[in-house]
Amino acid sequence: MSEPVRITLLWHRECAEGKDLAATVFRWFRGDPDDPGEVGRGLPVHYCCLPAEPATSMAPPHFHIVVPLVDKHMVVDPTWRAYLTKIASATDLLVPVALEPNAYQLPPVISRLNYLRLDRTLDPDHWSWEQRSRVRRERLISLLTQVVARELSALPEPGAPRRNHNQEPALPPPIKVFISHAKADGVREAEALRSAILNRGQLQAFYDESDLPIGYAFEHLLNKAAVEGHGAETQAMVIVFSDTYPSRPWCQREIRLARQPRRRSADGPGARCWRVKPLVIVATLAGSETRMLSEAGQVPLIAWDPDRVGRIIDLLLREILLLRYNELRGLTLLQATGANPDSGRHALNCLPDVYSAIEIAKSVAATGSTLTELLIPPPGIPHDDRERIGHLISTGADPVRITTFDEAELQIP
Repeated sequence: MSEPVRITLLWHRECAEGKDLAATVFRWFRGDPDDPGEVGRGLPVHYCCLPAEPATSMAPPHFHIVVPLVDKHMVVDPTWRAYLTKIASATDLLVPVALEPNAYQLPPVISRLNYLRLDRTLDPDHWSWEQRSRVRRERLISLLTQVVARELSALPEPGAPRRNHNQEPALPPPIKVFISHAKADGVREAEALRSAILNRGQLQAFYDESDLPIGYAFEHLLNKAAVEGHGAETQAMVIVFSDTYPSRPWCQREIRLARQPRRRSADGPGARCWRVKPLVIVATLAGSETRMLSEAGQVPLIAWDPDRVGRIIDLLLREILLLRYNELRGLTLLQATGANPDSGRHALNCLPDVYSAIEIAKSVAATGSTLTELLIPPPGIPHDDRERIGHLISTGADPVRITTFDEAELQIP
């Protein structure tokens, strides 16, 4: 079955840091192979250090992102120059990365593109090679995550017409992020996050009533900003989880709206493809005790660090692209198993918790449809949780089967 999205890293075999940078990208986008909770979770990432055609047994993806790591060896190698020229007109998105100042001396079809730059003019001269390498790895991950998240947020569904390579592609719109916080003790961190978001060229921030047009209904527009769906004002949310946040009814409503599973479309396989808004919780707790919100479920949580706000934004962007990829992958599986609207097989773009599973079951039952199986992203949830949630949301004698995407793909002939 064709992959919805694939990332391919390319570097010259004589490039000293090519393999290390490629492995860093793999761990970030695909998942750390040393972490059982990350294995198979992310996007397919392929890489090679020789200019070669892809294996004929590998089906082309719906959207292919190629990332050449360009150094002096790649620039002067005629085989690589010819290969990059060829794939520039065949891939959906080419993102060259400048490892050295002469990286822009490739053929015009590539050099005219906006490169990712890993070095800055104001970088200190006294940095050691270890310091400079660490910063370059962090910049590569951050910049590439911004690009991929923005592309995936505007990507049409599998089966839609592919991009015409003879036309200049339309720029995807910036990603809008809703910052949910309590006014009593979350404003300082929320403002820091807003500034960090606005400093990223691929993002916009929705902060509070100051972002609402004067004269418009306050409650309606804030609700619309928090919700997920085609009519949503924002595509992701950051929660500043302070001591007073769990006690604020308005904050509870915002996280509930963000975590509410919604159908991708009104009919066809998309009606059985469910998604929730990408969400990251930033813990800023200062007191001795508070309480958690049940709607938070499997949402990533990171401790507040004023010196590493950019890392929080990177984590949010990673969550955006992972959930978007999971949505496309779930839809592809539903399309592969038939478009019968009465099918009891549904898909969710994130790992389920009790809240999201119950909301899906209620919505399905309200339309008179059935829910017999729920497809979820890998690595899935523990077997005991599968059984518990499956029995909880079942409307018949048998529990709802909870199956990972990987397991479902193995069942396709």
